[in-house]
Amino acid sequence: MNMTLNDTIAALAARREALSAELDQLAADSIAQATPLEERAARLARIADDMLVVFTAERRAHGLA
Repeated sequence: MNMTLNDTIAALAARREALSAELDQLAADSIAQATPLEERAARLARIADDMLVVFTAERRAHGLA
């Protein structure tokens, strides 16, 4: 499947929004201490890694990298 530049940008924006929602949920879990600290730290690290990938891809898609 070939994606157009606009499709790619839209997919990246959707992934960024999903990651933001995960981050909001992680914050709520942290406040409620609903999960062990180690699990929350691992989730935060994964979200941060994914965000970096998305932001880098967005920059490339916009010709900024």
